[in-house]
Amino acid sequence: MGVDGVRFDFLGPDSAPSIWALGQAGFLARVPVDEATPTWSGPCWATIATGTGVAGHGITGNDLTGHRLAEHPDFVTRATWAGLPTLLAVSGWPPLALAEDGGPLFAEASTREFTAVPRTGLVWDAAREASREEGLTAWDAADEAITARAAAILAGQAPRVSFVYLGAVDFAGHATGSGTAYNQGQSLRPSDPYSTRAVEIMSVADFEKGRSVNEQVTTPIGGLSTKTRAVLRGDSGFGHNLLTNVVTPTTPGGLTGARTALRRDPLSILVTASRRADTLRYVGEDVVDGEKNDVVTFADADGTQITLYVGARTGLLSKYETIADNPVLGDTVTETKLSDYRPVGGVQSPFRVVTRVGGQVTQDVKYSDVKVNASPEASLYEPPAAAPQVTPLPGPTTVAVTKIADDVFLLAGSSHNSLLVTFPDHSLLVEAPLSDERTQAVMAKIKEIAPGKPVRYVVMTHYHFDHSGGLRGWIAQGATIVTTPGNKAFVEQVAAAKHTIRPDDLSRAPKAAVVETYTGKRAFTVGDRTVELYDVGPNPHVAEMTVAYLPKEKTLFVADLFSIPAEGPIAPASTNTRQFAEKVQALGLQVDKIAPAHGRIGSMDELKQVVSAK
Repeated sequence: MGVDGVRFDFLGPDSAPSIWALGQAGFLARVPVDEATPTWSGPCWATIATGTGVAGHGITGNDLTGHRLAEHPDFVTRATWAGLPTLLAVSGWPPLALAEDGGPLFAEASTREFTAVPRTGLVWDAAREASREEGLTAWDAADEAITARAAAILAGQAPRVSFVYLGAVDFAGHATGSGTAYNQGQSLRPSDPYSTRAVEIMSVADFEKGRSVNEQVTTPIGGLSTKTRAVLRGDSGFGHNLLTNVVTPTTPGGLTGARTALRRDPLSILVTASRRADTLRYVGEDVVDGEKNDVVTFADADGTQITLYVGARTGLLSKYETIADNPVLGDTVTETKLSDYRPVGGVQSPFRVVTRVGGQVTQDVKYSDVKVNASPEASLYEPPAAAPQVTPLPGPTTVAVTKIADDVFLLAGSSHNSLLVTFPDHSLLVEAPLSDERTQAVMAKIKEIAPGKPVRYVVMTHYHFDHSGGLRGWIAQGATIVTTPGNKAFVEQVAAAKHTIRPDDLSRAPKAAVVETYTGKRAFTVGDRTVELYDVGPNPHVAEMTVAYLPKEKTLFVADLFSIPAEGPIAPASTNTRQFAEKVQALGLQVDKIAPAHGRIGSMDELKQVVSAK
């Protein structure tokens, strides 16, 4: 029996006595799926049903299209093939049992039962069109109907293998306001589909006073659950980590981004356009989802051109687009698509917002409740009085140098760090993060501290966009990019990307990237100075991950698997951190200092303490 969305710790004798009784008579225990499986119904049920992870069944979201179930069939299908009588009984969610949205997940069964959610017969239509109470009633009715039908079949036909799916609990959880975040540039491999994670969102926008609150709860793959609140208060703002209760003032760049997001909120974009009426231009017609749309452009306050698509029949905004420079992708269109309009306070409001960047979905949010002209408490915009505050990190052009040893430096000062090792006539740099803006600042600093020693090698720790966004500047300088084999094509694509909106050195003088790959281990030795590279992947974070080890200095540089904040406590050990610690021990590395790509220099003892903490 599968109950979607239920918490295991709720399956007790008081909260769920019937399930508890079944478990006592049979089997009820935690069965974790693999760490690479996104916390979303489709891939989780596929992993449970097939006994393989995402790499096997190929399902990464709730649309099962592109699956590899023929090679990895579900357990009900396998039992059916073996000649056993089987039962599949599904409430409400079509792709488990029907040929919809890439389904069925369960291909064959002797007896197959499906109960549609009342009103429309389609689960997602019901979830969008019904209120929360109506939706719950519909799901409860479907669950009760499928339960009664399954009970009758179990009593009368006695199937040897059966699976009964109930979905009301999952709907109740999503109805509070949730969505899917697609992790662009953060998958296991550059060529993989974007990994996903479930997000719960609460947002408040005060357009008149220029204030906003955005609260999110999510869990990155292999990491720990996070709950954060970002607050804009006109000319100031702060971020609040609701798990550690630490407050960080918003940087000037962050304030600019928050104001831009408020102006371009789906509920305010038309107001923003009306305030920029002198820049509005009608450019013609286009078709969106089979419907004719009128297309209008205007210039935002920062000069960005925004294109609006308005349904000719409905008069509603179908989508809007911007185009901007992306450090990795180059000239990139961001599309915000609006649908599921419902009346709210006398206006039509979209209840589904899908964002695409470079043609790929990066976020799919379904709002359960939208209110206009609400009056939230003033305290919502204030930081907790007792919460400690930490200093915000400077922008990408700030480069702070920490000398680790002779000719070894940590280049920090912003959100991402790099490691510089100098030799008699050249240098080696580990990590080129963020953007060309960061790279130019790092280049200038290296000329100060290591004159006459140009960077000959740039080592990528991994391909994730925030850690590779500064590669192009080094490619333009002729540096060799050192990485693992799975990243070679990615580096070549980064070098070839078109940057016409914000030209950089490589776009002004194009050249192919010089890429050197290694497998397992690669050592650079000049005289008594040695830098050893190790691929410590795969792990839940990424398939290939390079760390840099300096045996003489007993120093290890690592990205993402273990971070040490400049202020405040170190986060509890995630699966990524524990696997990293195990890998360091297995390699036999003698480490005293750990220089992370995020935060301050720490020690091996700190890593051991975090890993050993209960």
